Amino acid sequence: LTTTVILITGGALLILLLDWNHTGSLGDLKPGEKVMAAFFQSITTRTAGFETIPQKNFTDGSAMVSMILMFIGGSPMGTAGGVKTITVALLIVLVTSYIRGNHDTVVWGRKVVEENIRSAVVIFFFALTTALTATILLVAVSGHPLLDCAYEVVSAVATVGLTRSLTSQLPAAGKIIVILIMYMGRIGPITLAVALGRRTRHVDADIQRPEQRILIRRKCYQAVLQRRLSLIRIMKKMNRKENKNHGQTICSNRTWKIRLCCGTDAVTGRKTGSGSG
Repeated sequence: LTTTVILITGGALLILLLDWNHTGSLGDLKPGEKVMAAFFQSITTRTAGFETIPQKNFTDGSAMVSMILMFIGGSPMGTAGGVKTITVALLIVLVTSYIRGNHDTVVWGRKVVEENIRSAVVIFFFALTTALTATILLVAVSGHPLLDCAYEVVSAVATVGLTRSLTSQLPAAGKIIVILIMYMGRIGPITLAVALGRRTRHVDADIQRPEQRILIRRKCYQAVLQRRLSLIRIMKKMNRKENKNHGQTICSNRTWKIRLCCGTDAVTGRKTGSGSG
């Protein structure tokens, strides 16, 4: 319910902001009618697929907002298409928990089951991959603008039915692509959700496989950053000592050790044998 309210209100506000003075969409309406039309557009892209304003009359920004709303779709257990609001909400919570450093994905004080998170990730990327692939194919066979083709594909994947007046202009190959992705969008995510939900793991339930850590660029950056910060802290300490002892500092490229020219190791405090006091 929270996700639905955010999507409806946020989508309507963005459409109002982008098309308030745009001739052909909201620019020709009265203020009250503009608000009503914006909310209707925000709701219909996720449910019915009706239109009060031709979709091609909206600005490119509003078309992008409509595509996002169509791709997300309605809530579970409903007849609306899309990847469902719960799927997107789980992914947002997952990313937020990772950024905060939480080991578990927690929503309203409850830990989300790992199987649900995996299902959400698979469904989301299955729909996204389908939409991207179909958009590339539709642009290749029809030659129409990318935005119009993407709008047509996302509407078909989410089984919404809206179009920027492109369906009738598509060649036979383009219409076949739209038909196929409509079936994939209607059956694919549901089938995946059911398959993943009923999947059993009795075969390898007793097998404990060794873990393998994979090097990710973010981790590499963190390691380099930590080394640099450590070096900066040591340099600051040595600068303070240098001001007192009138010494000089040098840094080893291999071991990251900083030594005083007077012969004292900055890390161990031992005599290095180099320099004279």
